[in-house]
Amino acid sequence: VFDTLPPADRHSLRSSFPKILPPAKCDFQDKITAKYSELDLNHHVNNAIYLAWAEDILPSDILNNSYITELEINYKKQVKLGDVVTVSADFDKENFIFTEQITTEQNEVVCLIKQTRTKY
Repeated sequence: VFDTLPPADRHSLRSSFPKILPPAKCDFQDKITAKYSELDLNHHVNNAIYLAWAEDILPSDILNNSYITELEINYKKQVKLGDVVTVSADFDKENFIFTEQITTEQNEVVCLIKQTRTKY
């Protein structure tokens, strides 16, 4: 089966990605406590949960009327059970881009997320 596939393009993935800058302003924000159901086998919050947290702070009218077309996530630090984090989002209304940051109570950056959405 694999013999019929074309050879992979050696340049299909960039070797470096542009940095995600922290949000310039705070349009949406919430504090979240890491729960047991969000942990992976190493007792850290599963990486997919960070995106769920980032989506959970957005208004339902935005979530119900748009979908993600581009997504970049930069993981910086692990979160463990009981850790309290702050999820903040900057909304660029003109380009429909959300730049989000998750930080610890000590203001350490856990994760930076940039999501471009398209309206239905």
